[in-house]
Amino acid sequence: MALTYEDPQRHTPRFPFLAKAKIMSADSIEATRVTELSLYGCYLETTAALPRGTRVLLNILIGGQCFEATASILYSHPTLGMGVVCQEVKPTADTALQEWLQQSLDKQKATSSIEFLNPTGKCCRMGRAHARI
Repeated sequence: MALTYEDPQRHTPRFPFLAKAKIMSADSIEATRVTELSLYGCYLETTAALPRGTRVLLNILIGGQCFEATASILYSHPTLGMGVVCQEVKPTADTALQEWLQQSLDKQKATSSIEFLNPTGKCCRMGRAHARI
């Protein structure tokens, strides 16, 4: 998977990440999948995306480690997924998040096929523009 150009407004980079997740809002519980992870949030694939601003409880579980945080839907793509920004992270969950981010960073560094992107959003080797997510 190639890196994507990061929006200049992002505080930290997002990393490709696959894990099962569950989001709970005031009136629903939805099983979903995390596809990207950052220090402040994630992208969830789901066919039942919630509206922007919806407050949720986010649970991510992988390898016996659990991440739990209150969060809000930052943006929503109907039938595709949604961007979630975490607001209050449980103290015990912070360790899991840090480990997952470090593992994702290490994996990217070890993958020789990942292409370096310059600030214009074009791949340095191929000169192709990549879509912003």
